Amino acid sequence: MSQKSRPAIEVRAFGEAGRRRAGRRFTANWSDPIPLDELSEADREAIEGDPNLAVREVTLKSAKEEKLEGDNTGEPQSGGGKNPAGKQPGGKAPPAKE
Repeated sequence: MSQKSRPAIEVRAFGEAGRRRAGRRFTANWSDPIPLDELSEADREAIEGDPNLAVREVTLKSAKEEKLEGDNTGEPQSGGGKNPAGKQPGGKAPPAKE
């Protein structure tokens, strides 16, 4: 797999029934990114030209780029671990024990 960013698209269908186009099935949820270099020009035109599909352009980043970029918040990305100072979600401290 390439170590560089790759242009891609994400697709979703309007309506609950979903939609098939270019040999792929699309649902009301955004699809996983589809690298443009994996689509023929005809398939891309069929997907982008279908009025029952929404298409957005995205960029696939290499694992190396993801690691270097991080989330820039300084927080653990897994979301695991303890809440600071034992606080509950919403920033409230747990009730005092009697």
